[in-house]
Amino acid sequence: MYNANDGLVLVDFDRNTGELNSLRQLILYNQRPDPQRFGSVEWSPNSRFIYICDVDKIWQVDTWEENLEDGLVFIDEWNGISDPFQNLFFLSSLAPDCKIYICSNSGAYSYHVINHPNLKGTNCDFVQNGVRLPFVSSIATMPNFPRYRVDEEDKCDPTITSIFGDDIYWRRDLITYPNPVFDMLTVDVPEEQKGNLFVLDMLGKLLWKSDESYNIPKIQLDMSGFAPGPYNVEFIPEHNPGRRIWTSQVVKVD
Repeated sequence: MYNANDGLVLVDFDRNTGELNSLRQLILYNQRPDPQRFGSVEWSPNSRFIYICDVDKIWQVDTWEENLEDGLVFIDEWNGISDPFQNLFFLSSLAPDCKIYICSNSGAYSYHVINHPNLKGTNCDFVQNGVRLPFVSSIATMPNFPRYRVDEEDKCDPTITSIFGDDIYWRRDLITYPNPVFDMLTVDVPEEQKGNLFVLDMLGKLLWKSDESYNIPKIQLDMSGFAPGPYNVEFIPEHNPGRRIWTSQVVKVD
């Protein structure tokens, strides 16, 4: 844990007994700072480095050093940019793509990002205002990424890429019956909209698409030619400003 007055406090935690031990502490300021100076800490994916975000400064601490002061590296200082308010360093979070994102304590249109937090020193590639957001982030808001894989070697996936700029569709339940189905599947067209029907396998491969848009309340889909197994049936309206998609998982049987 970290605060400007007590500095970085690092202890080992035994999840079996609940005991805390091996206390180490790192004080960053010789004089007591402003009591309103809030900060945060975050681990690198390899559990070696701790990053301290302290309003207008960022440090990296190498926890493999017995004396934490020997592992302290200054990373960067706020560049003075306001977006539209002072885009300082507040909450930090390790994301599923193995990068650390940092939000401001004010509303902003961008996040700061540490692209390679497993690398020592400034090689971690910290970029201020490195991620442009499609909408403004409110005061000190940050998506929560729970530590689901604390015991696994790979705690995140660096191959994940941004979806900014891609079309995002909002899923709704598509009514289909009977399910399981032997041959003819009935699909209730949502809100009697005009649109297209799709059938995909469980890997997302498109197997069938309607040649023309339907404009009827119910669709009869012949699935007799499909092999037994699960399929995704999707309906996308022809006029779709709200980017909605209706889906149903259907099981084909002999």
